[in-house]
Amino acid sequence: MNSAELRIPKPFGEVLAALFATAFVLFFVVLGAANILKGDAIIASSLWLLFIGFILFAGFKEAGIRPVVLSLLRVLARKQFVRIVSNEPQPSHLRFGFRLFGLSFFYRSIPLEKLESVHWSTGQATHMAKRDMNDWSVALWFDHDDAERSQRQKSWRKPDQEIEIVGSCARKEVTAAFGHAFVDFLRTAGAQLIETEDPCRFSRPSSDAVIQVVT
Repeated sequence: MNSAELRIPKPFGEVLAALFATAFVLFFVVLGAANILKGDAIIASSLWLLFIGFILFAGFKEAGIRPVVLSLLRVLARKQFVRIVSNEPQPSHLRFGFRLFGLSFFYRSIPLEKLESVHWSTGQATHMAKRDMNDWSVALWFDHDDAERSQRQKSWRKPDQEIEIVGSCARKEVTAAFGHAFVDFLRTAGAQLIETEDPCRFSRPSSDAVIQVVT
């Protein structure tokens, strides 16, 4: 089995913010449980624990326990990466992972042939402020091959593709540099991604373009 790996940059400040938020939530979960056991502030503590429990339950119901746990661990990990795994005769896969506590965890695996496009753009902060808020990020679109999901998504996003945000938000120059490095990494592994009229987008050739090349 052959593999190649690309580091996904993640600012240290983002990890600190995640640690602070996690510690904040855990502190009040423990405090709420202790208050209930002692009979203090029972209503407020119960509402807080029910709120946290509802969020976890909704996540477990929608995605499953393992994906939710990996998502929670992922925000605490600074060492994140994407790996190309080739194990012939099986198709090559793109695997996203992170390292934490000296262990490697993988949270998404995508066949290389399913990649649809790589695109970087601004986010909600820029949209709301009506000016560039340095919230550029790289998005990878890929085929999900789920007819039911396509039906649900047809009115508000690409129906046949799912999205994976690769890396953190940053200035346009920083994001563009990583975006190009990511595209080069995928191309080296065999992904069919070509330049488009949009300098921030690389897409797989359309079926018409493939037919023209073949003929």
